Amino acid sequence: MPLRIRIHRLPTVLRLDAEGRLLYSLFIRLCAILRRMGARWCTGTATDAEGRRHSMDLKAAESSYDAAHLYVTAAKSQEGAMLPSRAPMPTLATVFEVVVDGKVYRVTGKALQRWIIRERQQRKGPLYSHAAHPVSDGEHCLAIERISNGLMTRFAYFLINGRLRFSTSQKAFNLYLKYIWRLNIDTSPPPPHCPVDGIVLAQAGISGSWTKCDSVQEYMSWIDRLRMEAKAKSQSLAEWEYQVWPESALKKLSAA
Repeated sequence: MPLRIRIHRLPTVLRLDAEGRLLYSLFIRLCAILRRMGARWCTGTATDAEGRRHSMDLKAAESSYDAAHLYVTAAKSQEGAMLPSRAPMPTLATVFEVVVDGKVYRVTGKALQRWIIRERQQRKGPLYSHAAHPVSDGEHCLAIERISNGLMTRFAYFLINGRLRFSTSQKAFNLYLKYIWRLNIDTSPPPPHCPVDGIVLAQAGISGSWTKCDSVQEYMSWIDRLRMEAKAKSQSLAEWEYQVWPESALKKLSAA
């Protein structure tokens, strides 16, 4: 039986900065959406195969598709963190239910997939879902730089020294692409890079601080080293990271 998710809308909550301007989510995929539509709090509830209910509070744009997409990314984050009480993972067979002003709107997993592809194309970003035309390292790094520069322009006041480091943006963007790939939500091939953090660097014997990196050159030197590790196991970089990251994280938890 397909997983069904009910998302209840709550009243709009607006936050302003010191100059009276609206503050928006820093999540990459939401920036343009929230600027256009405004954000609202909602509570998503899912029932798993055993009949247990799982709820989470979300802040989504006034769109049933955006609410469903937020639930997917939140559930994937919980799965990646291996939380014991994580929400069930949606699939293309999932039926999302969004309740707005007493009316119920349904979004299927396949419809959500089409929405994600359309939103990505409208924003004219690199097309990561075409295996026949893979995104190059240069294109990918430019996309990360655009994220950093765009958010610095709007939120410099809230950032240390007015900077959003390249490494912070790569972690967020690469994680997003990893989620989409593993969910198979738009038949994406493996992403060109993997999320780079302390666990991944340690697995390759790299001495460096990913949180302090603000250099494309240093980042790409890490990617080259990580690719060598993946190649030794006959894996793509994304596949290698997907295998070694949870194994290493579990060892750290066991040793703690």
